[in-house]
Amino acid sequence: MKFILSCCSLIVILLSLSASPAWTQGQHVGLTEQAVAGKYKPGHYTLADGTRHAGNIRVWMDREKNVLQVDKGKKQEPANLFPTALHSFVIGRDSFAVVHHFRMLDETEKKPFESADFARVLMSGKIQMLEHKRFAGFDSNLGAGQYSRSPSFYTTNLLKPATDTMLVVVPYAEEKFARYMAPIFIDAAILCQQIRAKQVGPTDLKRILYAYLFKREVTQVTYEEANTIFRE
Repeated sequence: MKFILSCCSLIVILLSLSASPAWTQGQHVGLTEQAVAGKYKPGHYTLADGTRHAGNIRVWMDREKNVLQVDKGKKQEPANLFPTALHSFVIGRDSFAVVHHFRMLDETEKKPFESADFARVLMSGKIQMLEHKRFAGFDSNLGAGQYSRSPSFYTTNLLKPATDTMLVVVPYAEEKFARYMAPIFIDAAILCQQIRAKQVGPTDLKRILYAYLFKREVTQVTYEEANTIFRE
């Protein structure tokens, strides 16, 4: 679920959770599936000091924290590594980076995450795109005090343009998208004009990136083609 984020609301989102019964929610590498005991996958992680380690690992999320768990065997508790202790990690085909700061596109000042957190790398290269997810609650109230057991998440897309060293929050509001995203693609004049004129907008983000990276006319990029731009 995507929605308009202001700087304040983003920080609140990172810290606030919907009211729900006491529970512990485990997540696999996509952060969308409940984990079960022993559900680790081979991977490697780089600590904040730059040292790299291999092991069977998983991402674990609950209402209070996100951690990377390292399997220590059946007779030992897993080692919990918090985002502040990490630089990045890889599980299977999924890469994660630890995010410390971001900025809003309508502001020049960088903002700190209330606490460092993991974000999945959707795309890297000339432009980098990350996806941050945080538990939001259960999908639906079934009535009579019963809740759906499918968790829902707040999702924030973070973009690092080729001309910027700072991650920025991709706006979902059409007006802000047209005004602040267009300059990111200034070296593709026609695409920049199309974004500014709202011929393409927030729902066309994948098509815009595909057209920009592969030097295509955005109107000729299908949604099916564009859907291959991010790591899934």
